[in-house]
Amino acid sequence: MTRELIIDVRPTGVQAALLEDADLVELHGENGEQHFAVGDVYLAKVAKYMPSLDAAFMNLGIRNHEGFLHYSDLSKDLRTCQKFVNDYINDNYSSIHLADYEYQAEIQKGGSIKNVLKSNKYVLVQVVKEPISNKGPKLSCELSLAGRFLVLMPFIDNVSISKKILDTDEKERLKAIVEKKRQVRFGFIIRTAAENCSENEIQQDIEDLMEKWKQILHNAKRLNNEGKVHSELNKTIGLLRDKLSGDFEKVVVNNSGLASEIKTYIKQIAPDKANIVDLYRGNEPIFDKYTISHQIKALFGRTVQMPSGSSLVIEHTEALHVIDVNSGTRTSGTTQQSTSTTTNLEAVQEIARQLRLRDLGGIIIIDFIDMRAAEHRDMVYRRMKEAMQYDKAKHTILPVTKFGLMQITRQRVKPEIKISTNESCPLCKGSGTVRSTLLILDDMERDIEYLFNKLNFPKLNIQMHPFLYAYLTQGIWNRQRQWAWKYKKWLVLKQDAMLGIADYKFFNQDGEEIFM
Repeated sequence: MTRELIIDVRPTGVQAALLEDADLVELHGENGEQHFAVGDVYLAKVAKYMPSLDAAFMNLGIRNHEGFLHYSDLSKDLRTCQKFVNDYINDNYSSIHLADYEYQAEIQKGGSIKNVLKSNKYVLVQVVKEPISNKGPKLSCELSLAGRFLVLMPFIDNVSISKKILDTDEKERLKAIVEKKRQVRFGFIIRTAAENCSENEIQQDIEDLMEKWKQILHNAKRLNNEGKVHSELNKTIGLLRDKLSGDFEKVVVNNSGLASEIKTYIKQIAPDKANIVDLYRGNEPIFDKYTISHQIKALFGRTVQMPSGSSLVIEHTEALHVIDVNSGTRTSGTTQQSTSTTTNLEAVQEIARQLRLRDLGGIIIIDFIDMRAAEHRDMVYRRMKEAMQYDKAKHTILPVTKFGLMQITRQRVKPEIKISTNESCPLCKGSGTVRSTLLILDDMERDIEYLFNKLNFPKLNIQMHPFLYAYLTQGIWNRQRQWAWKYKKWLVLKQDAMLGIADYKFFNQDGEEIFM
């Protein structure tokens, strides 16, 4: 699998699209108006306690934007963390190291936040979930600073390792390196990306993370007030840090400043990959050049078409997301059960892609086409687990029930991506909408391929609205000639002003209508 990152820099913000084998799988955006991002660290004070929720709203130094901190998200070493931060800010303790600092008693589970979190003292908090709807950011006192290979956790004195590293010897090797290099009371999580890394690479990552911790304390002391003391890398650099691997083939960006910044960053973490950064200089919009705009139109609607002619219908409610798998009018397979299983297996790949692309979170219910055989349901379950292995969000997948239902729970740390894929209708001047023109042409070509290749029609007549006719016949090498060359069969296009702008009809060589 090859991965490409395509970055579109606009005056309104930056959009980054992650492609896997040219297919859009993730879409990330950021703009100048965003106050909070997952991983940002703030120096905060209690704004008000909420005893009924055993939580507190925290003043983060941004007007009308308070963060939510629950008792369960307090570090067990909260008392030590809060005392250390205030001692450092007030020059009562000058070292960034914790080995010689006097530790306080740990807080107990099931306590009261009002009794352990002092309202008149500063505390370091980290954003673990971006604001969603009218809810403020969710906060935690358990700091975790991510590097390329490791995650640093101040005040925690243990080393853990990613479950995705399966080799026992490699686990022991990595853990031994980190234990040897780390300082007392600085815990680490060894990330999956650390597998097969050298001791020098691990040591460099530890030094970089300790420098980040030092900078956080320096910023807190300099600020000496509520506010941000550490920003996570911008989403573009963060994507590279988390996803850069041997199969990362290209990073294309249309802004010279950001291209230079990315190249500098890659030289630091993977010098052998610095040449994968390309500056795009074309006149065509970069997302159009790499068919990303087309894929966005096709993938973000209520209905998502699949190559076989089957489709997904994605509905959203207040509490959950529901995905319905439809077989459509085309079938493949010798029996109804084989057809259902084939369609469901195709749907699995697209559903896994949609969850990542839209960043759907919470409870997701999937209604597959009924499968009587238990082995078929088990096959779909195993395929879903395989398809979701590239999803970095925490998730749990339950087996398919005898009614064809599958339940997935998936963590969400930022607002769901919602993009309208409808276009204003030129006939009603925007009072109604039709599907995107790009998708109408996709449907038409899918029907033509089915009629020519599957049903072996020697010739087709197609009636359509004059607008659609004009688009398909414009230019010498127009779409009509492209189709004729592709299928080695001729299509006759005819205008019919009585049809809707998005409607078309097929007729055979005898003038009989073909119903699709």
